[in-house]
Amino acid sequence: MRTQESNRLEVDLDAVKPGITEHIVWLDKQISTVAKMIHAHIDGEPRLSKIGHALLRKVPYLLAMVTLYKAAWGRRFRERFPAPGKAPKLIIKAMTRKLTHVAFGVLMTVKNSVPALHRG
Repeated sequence: MRTQESNRLEVDLDAVKPGITEHIVWLDKQISTVAKMIHAHIDGEPRLSKIGHALLRKVPYLLAMVTLYKAAWGRRFRERFPAPGKAPKLIIKAMTRKLTHVAFGVLMTVKNSVPALHRG
């Protein structure tokens, strides 16, 4: 919409140009506000969803914590993340997701898990 208003400045009559300029200033403020809100939402404190059964959230979370600190490939996975400055909760959440994919793959292929395939 901002681009449309900028394009209108080139073609419209002089009588409406102040209104268009005012609208562009307002749009710039709105765009700035929305960008700040998006930044705060994405880069803010990572939160875990509280939807669903608590035990179904707790068990994979605890398994991910154990894997990150006790398994060799989990340690390698954990060491990769802090370099870009990832929050610890985000690392645990990523491992929870990875373990869920590994478990699903094992269940669907009916084969044992091979740690070498997980590449930390």
